[in-house]
Amino acid sequence: MRFAGGLSAVLLGTAIVIVQPVARALTPSEVGEIAKQITVRIDGANTGSRVIIEHQGNVYNVVTCWHVVQLKGNYTVQTPDGKKYTFNNSEVKRFSGVDLAVFQFTSNENYRVAEKGNSDQVALGTNISVAGYPQGTSDMDFRRGAISRLVTKPKDGYAFAINPQYALAYRNRGLFYSEKKDKQKAIENLQQAAKLYYSQNNNAAYQYVMNILKDLQR
Repeated sequence: MRFAGGLSAVLLGTAIVIVQPVARALTPSEVGEIAKQITVRIDGANTGSRVIIEHQGNVYNVVTCWHVVQLKGNYTVQTPDGKKYTFNNSEVKRFSGVDLAVFQFTSNENYRVAEKGNSDQVALGTNISVAGYPQGTSDMDFRRGAISRLVTKPKDGYAFAINPQYALAYRNRGLFYSEKKDKQKAIENLQQAAKLYYSQNNNAAYQYVMNILKDLQR
């Protein structure tokens, strides 16, 4: 999938990744403001954070991960101004061979659209920012980092890896809450860890976390 000619908006699990070339030295605050303007929240059978990629007239296209909207039913997309629009799983178009899909919503409001470019040009060490809405919260999470690994044989299209400690933090926090008998917080953090491990093609860590989740959800 190819996005942003300047800033690249790339999907990662439940968040978007904004890739910033060296030639455009925006401050973290400027990048954060862009993330707020192009990121939308999806609620329904699953929740996720996705990005507006284009619009024609009053019809906006949003790209998302297929696993977020694959379950049948109605979903809502919440735009940066807090307004909500409804779409159905039957209206979603899936991309072949990758964990991506696109859907549309109609609005007379003027929303910012992510710029487009070639994600194949992203190199090791490229500065990135990760933005999204962690499951169970309406507050945006914004983090800075860099590409730590390029996957030569990506699973479901996940070709980039960021700092693996990001996933490990969620896993450790989930285990901590599990020990404290806070089941809800344990599940929320472990689910985030599982999604990140999946996106990094870390199958062993992903399966480890999924086994813990199965035990907690019994």
